[in-house]
Amino acid sequence: MDGLTDAFYCWDLSAPGFNQLLNIICPKYLTREEADEIMRQFDEIWVDDKQVLWSGVDHGKAEGWAKQRGMQTLTCTMGPLMNENDPKCRKLYKTSVKWTKYMKGVSAIFAWKIAQGHTTTLLTPPPPVRFHPSGLTNYQDIEEPILKGAVNEYCVSKITLIHPEVDGAEDTAYEYWPKDRVAKWYAKCGPKTPFIKVWRTISPKRRKIL
Repeated sequence: MDGLTDAFYCWDLSAPGFNQLLNIICPKYLTREEADEIMRQFDEIWVDDKQVLWSGVDHGKAEGWAKQRGMQTLTCTMGPLMNENDPKCRKLYKTSVKWTKYMKGVSAIFAWKIAQGHTTTLLTPPPPVRFHPSGLTNYQDIEEPILKGAVNEYCVSKITLIHPEVDGAEDTAYEYWPKDRVAKWYAKCGPKTPFIKVWRTISPKRRKIL
C-alpha cells in the first residue's frame, strides 16, 4: 500500500483504482499534489450521478444547460481551481502547453470519480456524426475509456446522451452505453433538417492517452 496518496485514504477508501489512475497521469499531466487538490475540491461539491460531460458542443451552451437543470460540469466541480479571478486557479501559473496537459489530468480524475457512481449524462451534436472524426478529444480518448472501466474495471452502469443543440430536443435523453439506443432518438426527434457541425482542428501531435 506504500505510495498511496492522502486523497486516496481520505476520500476514496473503497476505490483502489485511484492510485492506479495516478500512476498513469502523474507526473506526465499533473503532479500528485495537484491530483490531491483536485480530489479535495471534487469531494466538497460532488453530488452523485449529477455530472454532465460534453463533447463537440459549445462550452457556454453546455454550462448553461447543466446549470438550468442543477447538474455539474467539470468547470463547475473545479470551482476556484478553474476560476481565473481566484488565486487558486492553476491556469494563472502555467504556460498554455502545461495548462493543456493539466486539463487532461483533470478530465481523467473527473471521469474516474464519475465511474464510482451509476450513471452520467453526455452532451454531443446530434447523429449521424455525434463525435469528432479524429477520436482524439478529451472525452473520446480520456473520459470515455475511464467511464467504461479502463482503470481497474470501475465503470458506470449507463451513459445517457442528449443533443441540446437541436431545438425541442434539449431534454430528450437516450442510452448510449452499454447499448446505443440512438434509434429511439430518431423515432422521437428525426428526421429533421440536417445539423451541420464544423469540427475544431485537432493538433497532429495529439496521441491517444488510454
